[in-house]
Amino acid sequence: MIPSVKIDIFFILPLIFTILLAKRHVKENQDYKFFIFGSLLTICLLLLDIASIEILRETGQFAIHCNKAINVLGFALGPSVPYVIFYFITSDTLRKKHRLLIIIPLVANVLLSIFSYQTGWLFSVNDQNLYSRGPLFLLNPSICLFYFFIDIYASLQYRGHNQKSPSFYLVLIYCLPVAAVALQYIFPDVLVIWGSVSLVLLMYYVYTLEKHFSYDALTNIENRESFEMEMYSLQRNHKKEATLIIFDLNNLKRTNDTYGHTAGDEMLRSTARLLATCFAKVGNIYRIGGDEFCVICKALPAAEAKRLLLNLQEKLDRQNKENKECPLVLAYGYATSNKNFGLGIDETLSKADNLMYEHKSLIKMKQQQQN
Repeated sequence: MIPSVKIDIFFILPLIFTILLAKRHVKENQDYKFFIFGSLLTICLLLLDIASIEILRETGQFAIHCNKAINVLGFALGPSVPYVIFYFITSDTLRKKHRLLIIIPLVANVLLSIFSYQTGWLFSVNDQNLYSRGPLFLLNPSICLFYFFIDIYASLQYRGHNQKSPSFYLVLIYCLPVAAVALQYIFPDVLVIWGSVSLVLLMYYVYTLEKHFSYDALTNIENRESFEMEMYSLQRNHKKEATLIIFDLNNLKRTNDTYGHTAGDEMLRSTARLLATCFAKVGNIYRIGGDEFCVICKALPAAEAKRLLLNLQEKLDRQNKENKECPLVLAYGYATSNKNFGLGIDETLSKADNLMYEHKSLIKMKQQQQN
């Protein structure tokens, strides 16, 4: 067996295994369909790579036409893998915003690939069934590069509800196929693009699993485990000062009892979205309990913290005017660590928690007076 065929088979087997694992997550996250589709496309490209190697052993018109057809499919499908990856890693908003921009090169590449069967623009196959590059060959890897750079851009831009994005690791992952495409430019006989894409898909799946354990499935913000890790990091780094803002969602149990857990879940999701809108630029947002949230950020001046909380309250008031049945009522308290006064991160958390309960009592007293 030719070495490159062995390598392709080596990449196909773990991809099949990854697809079987990813199918288990489709119900909880429909975006995994894009991941599975991208993996299937990559398997197809690896199989086409194997077929293109094997067909070179044959001669005659039938072999020539098969060789051309295999190359048409390979060139046409190539950029579709990073195109599908873009759909997997981004939000609906970002997809719609850039839909026209990213579809044009894909369509142009498909048309070029089809016409190359007769024109030889991207590739040609001679009477001896030998493959050679066409005058426009570089357009195909250039379009692949375009989509991989789009993926890198999307990874840097899309942060979901949480602003602490591991974009650096994603960029490193996507640099692998970019390097492979560069090698293809320099060394025509080095065929490593789809093997590298296979590695990208495998590494990205591992990354999504790691993210799954760090994020709260309901609200899509970081969970208690991530919060504990950040607190531990702050405990070890005594010189780093931080502001902690604790939030408690009132009336969650009453909403669950009155309107059902679906309404309660939507309250939690709405709270997470609201906190992300108000605090995404200054800190990391966590769900640390059933109805408790926390924002950890760099040390904020008291005036800035009050401004942010006032902005939050204004947004809450506007939202509650439209949703009077299940209004969002948040009690909060904040504190900032200060090494000069011996206020460590644990003491800061305790202080913020106590202030939150004081605010909660004031809200309850005000509601009783109104009733």
